[in-house]
Amino acid sequence: MKLKVPKVEGILNFSSLSIMNTLFPLFVVLKGKTCTVVGGGTVALRKILGLLECEASVRVIALTCVPEIIQLKNDQKIELLLRPYQQGDFTGSFLVVAATNDLEVNRQIYQECTEVNILCNVVDNRELCNFYYASAYTCGDLKIAISTNGISPALARKIKAELAARYSAEFVPYLKYLQKMRAAVQAKIPEEAKRKEILEKIVADPGFLNQFQAENFCRALENLDFVKELDKWCHIP
Repeated sequence: MKLKVPKVEGILNFSSLSIMNTLFPLFVVLKGKTCTVVGGGTVALRKILGLLECEASVRVIALTCVPEIIQLKNDQKIELLLRPYQQGDFTGSFLVVAATNDLEVNRQIYQECTEVNILCNVVDNRELCNFYYASAYTCGDLKIAISTNGISPALARKIKAELAARYSAEFVPYLKYLQKMRAAVQAKIPEEAKRKEILEKIVADPGFLNQFQAENFCRALENLDFVKELDKWCHIP
């Protein structure tokens, strides 16, 4: 006999939820691009420093600023306009970050950016964003970005910490090795399927990754003959 399960009020039926994350994951080259930050507090400072790390050309608009932002201006690392935001300030900007504590100003910034198709992030206001900051872990050439669709930055930071524990400093020389091996494979192996097979064999070998924790192996990396390395991998079953 088939039992009929009674419906219990107040219990969420997760099977009925439609979960959809339509964000497009993208790594963007900001080098030389004008990025505007509106606001002069500690949150704005954090956004400014992140943009400078990406070699963006940073413009800051704020009536008052924390000393660190003034110092960046004195060091000629940013352009600083010490005044309130005005209509038309974003001409030529690739993206805009609004980090003011004035909701109405933030709304005006978002509206202007939307009208002229400029990427805009209003800090701590998911509804006034057309892009979100990911929580990113960087280790040399390895960069992993985590997004929770703007719902929980705290969870994104937790996952970032877990990734940092798993992918630590040995990945810097490991990626260097993979970079040079990929170049050797592309130069010597004409068949695409064979290239893929060799490169996947290397990254699937956990014992090989462990070698990069040895200091002497890392020191020898620059002098490796990658043609011989390729021959070795071709003969490993």
